[in-house]
Amino acid sequence: MAARVPLRPDQREAIDAGRFVRVELPFASVIVGKVDGAWKAYANVCPHRLVPLDFGGLRPTSDDGRYLLCHQHGALFRPEDGVCIEGPCQGDALRKVGIVAEGQGLLVDDGGPPALPEPIRSREERDPVRSKG
Repeated sequence: MAARVPLRPDQREAIDAGRFVRVELPFASVIVGKVDGAWKAYANVCPHRLVPLDFGGLRPTSDDGRYLLCHQHGALFRPEDGVCIEGPCQGDALRKVGIVAEGQGLLVDDGGPPALPEPIRSREERDPVRSKG
């Protein structure tokens, strides 16, 4: 689902200083920032514990601003691609989110809610012909 997200002046300043900030969508939060002038956005969910990166912290970045940081267990993610380079989820990546600058705000498309798994079906439901014999 795409949503228009206005940026507050303090968020713009943080992004201009090389930081990522949290923005709220109707059903989720996303972290957004710029890397080499290009907008980047990721779902604000750590792949290790499925908690927001900034849960328990002031911002979703390391103190020096070089990495995205999960405040629950210290995992570090590269801002350019969201890949975890240190921590219990090393090698996993944050889910990328579509983002486009629009006036003084952003158009963010988080792709909607994650797909639900297929329901577990009985053998008869999976293959009615074979299960009757």
